[in-house]
Amino acid sequence: MAKRRASARPQRISPMPRFHFDVHDSAERRGRGSLDLPDLEAARDKARSLAVVYASDPDNVTASDGIVVTVWDATLSTLTIVRMACKESPGGPA
Repeated sequence: MAKRRASARPQRISPMPRFHFDVHDSAERRGRGSLDLPDLEAARDKARSLAVVYASDPDNVTASDGIVVTVWDATLSTLTIVRMACKESPGGPA
């Protein structure tokens, strides 16, 4: 009987952690997803980028709280929350 060869598949020594993102405006969820990123700072950068992208579309900003991006890890622990306030003021002479 022939011996089985060990798998040639390379093994990851230290996989990047997975971060989960939830984008909402307090009225409804606007997006959700997960990414493998090197560290928490990279996840914070991504959360800020997501907030800017979603806030740039007026249809996404229907509630007074603006856009909120929550980042959590595999244990469902909240790691950071990014809030982008969007307020409208009436124009006119000051």
